Amino acid sequence: MKTSLRTVVIGGVVAGLMIPMAAATYYTSNALVKRLTAKNQADHARTTEVLALGVQKALWDLSPESAAPLVDSIMGDERLLRTTVYDNKGAIFYEKKIPSRIPSENSFILKHETPIKNGDELIGKVEVDFSMASSVAEGEDKIRETLVVSLIQAMVCIGLVVLLVGSRVLKRIEKLKLQAQKIAAKELDHAFPWQATDEIGELGCSLESTRLALRDLFAEIEKKNVELAAMNDNLEQLVAMRTATIKMILENVQSGFFLVDRTLTVQEGYTKSCEKLLHQPKLAGQALSQVLKVTQRQADHLNACVDQVFEDIFPEDVSLGQIPRRFNIDGNTVSLVGSVVKSAGGRTIEFILFTLVDVTDLDKTEQENRNNLAMIRILQNLVSFKDFVGESRDRIQSARTYLGQNDEKTVRRELHTLKGNSAAFGLEQIAHLVHDIEEKQKIQPNDLQWVQNAITEFLAKNYEFLKVSYEGNEPLPISIEPKDLQDLRRQISQATHLTEALRLVERWTEQVSFEPAGRLLGPINDYVQKAAENLGKSVQLTIEGAHLKVNPAQVKPVAQNLIHALRNSIDHGLELPEHRENKPPQGQLKLKFSELPQEYQIILSDDGQGIDTEKVLKKAIQLGHVDPGKVQHIPREKILDLIFLDGLSTAETISETSGRGVGMSALRQAVISVGGTLNITSQPKMGTTISISIPKKAVENQLKGVSSAKAA
Repeated sequence: MKTSLRTVVIGGVVAGLMIPMAAATYYTSNALVKRLTAKNQADHARTTEVLALGVQKALWDLSPESAAPLVDSIMGDERLLRTTVYDNKGAIFYEKKIPSRIPSENSFILKHETPIKNGDELIGKVEVDFSMASSVAEGEDKIRETLVVSLIQAMVCIGLVVLLVGSRVLKRIEKLKLQAQKIAAKELDHAFPWQATDEIGELGCSLESTRLALRDLFAEIEKKNVELAAMNDNLEQLVAMRTATIKMILENVQSGFFLVDRTLTVQEGYTKSCEKLLHQPKLAGQALSQVLKVTQRQADHLNACVDQVFEDIFPEDVSLGQIPRRFNIDGNTVSLVGSVVKSAGGRTIEFILFTLVDVTDLDKTEQENRNNLAMIRILQNLVSFKDFVGESRDRIQSARTYLGQNDEKTVRRELHTLKGNSAAFGLEQIAHLVHDIEEKQKIQPNDLQWVQNAITEFLAKNYEFLKVSYEGNEPLPISIEPKDLQDLRRQISQATHLTEALRLVERWTEQVSFEPAGRLLGPINDYVQKAAENLGKSVQLTIEGAHLKVNPAQVKPVAQNLIHALRNSIDHGLELPEHRENKPPQGQLKLKFSELPQEYQIILSDDGQGIDTEKVLKKAIQLGHVDPGKVQHIPREKILDLIFLDGLSTAETISETSGRGVGMSALRQAVISVGGTLNITSQPKMGTTISISIPKKAVENQLKGVSSAKAA
C-alpha cells in the first residue's frame, strides 16, 4: 500500500499535537475536579461544624424554635439541600429542606455528620446534605473551554505545517524526483538550479553535480566506444589468426594434453596428438584406464592412485607421484605426468591435466643406461651374481617340480624371491617379466621357461664381459687370506698322526669356502635406495657384520630372501618424511649379522610406524586364517606371526613391490628350510624388528671346537 509523503507528514504532526493536547486536557481536568471537590468538602465540613455549635443551646433547652434562625440562615447557601438536627436518642429535633434544590438523581451529593456535645456528654448530632452539581457544571465549562482553545491551536498549527510542507518540502522533493528521472533517462542537458540553504538544497546540488559528471562521462564513453569499435574489428581479425595458430599447434603438437574429472573420465578438448599417441580415434567420455589399455589389476592400482589425488589429503607432489608414469601402448612407451586444476577459489581439485609424451626412444636410451648400470653393479658383485644365477636356476627347477605337484603357492614364493633378487641386480626386464607372470591367475610351465629364457639370453649377450653361463660351469673363486694358511700350518704341525691331519685339512677346506655375509646380499643397498625413491621416501640402510664369514650353504637361502623383509619395511614400515612427526625425516633400516658358538644371528630393524595389528587381524579373518569369535584371545605376538602367512598383505592395492602376501611367507620358508627360527616384535610408532637364528652344521661346530682346543 503506497502512502504519500504529505499524508505521513500531516499525520505525524496531528498525532504529535493531539496526543500531548489530550494528555494535558486530561490532567488539567482531573486537577480542576480535585480542586473543586476539596473546596466543597471543606465548605461542607465548616458549615456542619458551625451549625453544631449554634444549635447546642437549643438542644440543651429542648427548644427547636431557637435553632430555626441559625438553620434558616445557613440554608441561604444554595448548595445546601437539607439540614437535620437529631437529639441524643436519634430522633429529629429540627429539620429543614428545600425540595427544589434536590436533584432527580442522587448524584454529586455530599453528606456529613457532626456530633453535638455538652462537655463529654453527647446531646445530639447535625447532618447536612451538600450538592456538588454547581461545581461539576463549573468544571465541565472549564474543560470545554480548554478543549476549544486546544483544538483551535491544533488547527492553526496543522495549517501552518501543511503550508510549510507543501512549499518547503514537497515541491522541492517533486523537483528532486523529476531531476532523478531525467538523469535515469540520460537526459543530461536539462539543468536544475539549487541553493544549498538546507539538506534538500544540498541533495539537489549533489544531484546536479552528478548530472554534470555523468554527462562528461557518457561523452567520454561514447568517444571510447568509437575507438573500441575500431579496436574490435582489429581484435576479431587477431583472435581469428591466433585461434587458427592455436588450432594448428593443438593439431600438430607432438605432446598430448587431456583432462580427467573426478569420475576418472577423459574430457572434451584434448589435443589431437593424444589420439595418435594412444592409437585411438575418440577419447572423450572414456575411462582413463581404457585409453591407457591397462589390465584390470593395473587399472585398479591406477584408479586408486588418481582417486587419492582428488581426495586431496596428501601434498599434491606426493599423491601425483604415486600415479604410474610409463605405459606401453601397442609397442610404444608413453610418459604420463599429471598436474591438478583447482576451482576458482582454489579450494577443491576439479580436474587433473595429464601431459602425454612418446618416450619410446628415451625409454630405450634409459633402458640402455640402466643395463649399463646393472652391468657395473654385477661386475662389482660378480661372486654374488654367480650365486644369484645358480640360485635362479635352482628356483626355476624347483618351481617346475612344485608346479607338477600343483603346489602353486610355493611356485609363487620361488618366483617372488627371484623377482626381488633380479631387481636388486638391476635386471628390471627379468623382474618385470616375473611380475607379469604373477599377475596371472594360474602359472603355466611355459611361464617358467620364459623366465629361464630371459636369464639365459641376458647371460649369453653379456658373456664376453661376465664369463657367466646359465649352466654354471665356471668355478667360483675362493679367496684365501694369509692368516687362514697360517692357521692351517699350525693345526697340521700339532697333529699327532696323518688321519688327524687329513681331517683338519678337510674341515679347514670347508671353512675357507665360507663367504662374507655381505657378499650373499648382492647390491642390496642400491635396491633399497631405488625402492625408497619410487615410494617418495628417504631411507638409510646400515649393515653391521657384513665381513663376517658364514657358511653359504646355511645362510644363503635366508640372505637371498631378506630382500622381502627389507622391501616390506620400506613399503609398509617407514613413513613418508612429512609423516614421521618427531623422528628424523630419513628412515633408518639396520641389518646386523653376528655369530654365536652354535648359530648365526640376523637382525633386521626399522624405526617406522610398526605393524598395524588390527589391519593384520582383519585381513587374516577375510582369508579365513582366524576365527572371528576367538580374536580377543589371540596374544599380540601371535598376531604379528600372521604376516608370514601366504597371501596375507595389508597393502590396499597390488604393485610391483607389494600386495601379494608372498614375500614374508618366502622368508619364513627359507628360515625353516635351514632349520632356523624367526621372531618378530613391533611397537606402534617405534618400529619393527625381525630376529633370525640359523644353526650351524655339525662339521662346522666340530671344526670350531678343534680350533679352540688346539689354541688352548
